[in-house]
Amino acid sequence: MSAGEEPMNIARVQCLHTAVTGYAPLIFDLKDDADFEELLQLCRNVWKELEANPSLPDKLKDTARHLQWLDNIQRAHGSVEVTSMMQVEACNEYGEYTIGSNAWPKTKVLQDTTMSMIQLKDILKLTVPGEDGKRETRNYNYENLQDLQSRLMLVAGNSDKGAESVEKFTMIFDGALRLSNVYVKLCSAGCVLFKNWTACFFCDQGRPVCAILEFGETESQLKGRQSETEELKDIIPKLAGFMESCFDRWMEFIKEKRKKYRHLNYFTTDQLVILQRELVKIGTSEEPSHLIYPLLSAVKSDCTRDNLHTAMVEAKIELDGEVEKAQPEEVVDGDQAHELNVDTEIDFINALVDQGFSASLARKAFKEVGPDASDGFEWCMEHADENDEPTEEDAELPQEQNTVPSFTRWNESNESFLDIITSRIKSMKKQG
Repeated sequence: MSAGEEPMNIARVQCLHTAVTGYAPLIFDLKDDADFEELLQLCRNVWKELEANPSLPDKLKDTARHLQWLDNIQRAHGSVEVTSMMQVEACNEYGEYTIGSNAWPKTKVLQDTTMSMIQLKDILKLTVPGEDGKRETRNYNYENLQDLQSRLMLVAGNSDKGAESVEKFTMIFDGALRLSNVYVKLCSAGCVLFKNWTACFFCDQGRPVCAILEFGETESQLKGRQSETEELKDIIPKLAGFMESCFDRWMEFIKEKRKKYRHLNYFTTDQLVILQRELVKIGTSEEPSHLIYPLLSAVKSDCTRDNLHTAMVEAKIELDGEVEKAQPEEVVDGDQAHELNVDTEIDFINALVDQGFSASLARKAFKEVGPDASDGFEWCMEHADENDEPTEEDAELPQEQNTVPSFTRWNESNESFLDIITSRIKSMKKQG
């Protein structure tokens, strides 16, 4: 590896190997106190090698002429091993993995390109912060991490300490790579729920928080910490498994919609992602890309901007009509209305408490945006960091609802990050 790929350099190393192998009895087996008989016996072994390979003396002379070059290669190989192990130890102790849309903010990956075009090099980064007098800040992209892992497989030492460091680095990197792959799949499949999603993982075991998940525009965070039974190398695969289940459910959702709306089958997934991104611009100050009109011509010949605008207006009218039909008016007396309102509020609060919000915050959400639980979820996400001390009304709720930790303070509860993710997966399976 250190000699490079030049044929001449490879030949020099092969020449050294052949010469040393042929003269090994005299180089390694001849002792300082050997007598003449022992020397002759060792020479007989060398003569046998000479009979099989008469060019051994010439190879030995060639090796002697390139001793300086071979010495430099040996030192270089040793420095590669030392440097690689030092990098791994720094990564294991201080490394910070970032996965998602904010991994490389200067590239503006999801802003300037379609979500279906992102790659691992765009959303995976490992940062080792600098320390005065010891090391400089270093950022590793996907290619750098692959190269480091490859070098470790070649030069890692056999000591327990070296093997343990390499194993820890490999397990965390493999988990981060698995999570990155499923994130790319979600974005490529058009799941905009993860468009501005970012995950940060901290290898430093001295930090109270080892994982932070950010959900983009909502400015909400989910924090997790290590426990006595689970470390970062255990947490990342669990999160990746959860997101893989999200991907499976999203693909099933797309499959159902294709069955229900046959015109979706005129487009590939990548084309649907483009339409999804551009059609929402209709009616705003931002003009959609002109590339969508050739796409839409598959269902509407020679589709124009006016055709698209008319279709969007008609779709909105049709959707509003379906919503009104789904909510028929009922005549109820005052007592019945009060009971219905109370039941609705209780269902609303319970739904948000199940999502991890406090009962007091859920009650405030009902007063502000109720009774739609989805609107309440968005409201709670925006106001989760505000002071939500329990009110007198909250005291009337069952005690178990008042003790649920706030969404943004999961990291302060006794639950570990792994427990939270596992409970969410079980809850999703029950609902499905």
